[in-house]
Amino acid sequence: MKKIQVRCWKTTAQCADGSQQTVVFTVPDFGYALQLFTCANCGALFAVSPDEEFYTKREFKQEKQSLCCPECNQSLANVLPYPNNFRCETTGQLDRYERPTRDIPPDNESIVREFWNPLS
Repeated sequence: MKKIQVRCWKTTAQCADGSQQTVVFTVPDFGYALQLFTCANCGALFAVSPDEEFYTKREFKQEKQSLCCPECNQSLANVLPYPNNFRCETTGQLDRYERPTRDIPPDNESIVREFWNPLS
């Protein structure tokens, strides 16, 4: 499994213990956005391209059953949508985040971050 660079934006999420943590998110670009996921076991981050799924005729939804996380070697069958689910750094527990708005932030606020590409 290889890593890919993804353009995303960062925001702050609140953990159940009240601590703050930075999470990142993608926004649609001409109708599609990379889908982000997190390993339920260790919190590793993955990015899946709907375009790549379409053109390679491989669906992450089906392939995740036979894939393992490259960071903890656990099955990706239970991978969760990210940042809706994120691992809090202070507690190690899974927490939830919901973007308050669907607005697209300015381009100059974007960052590039590496994610695992499970279809590579």
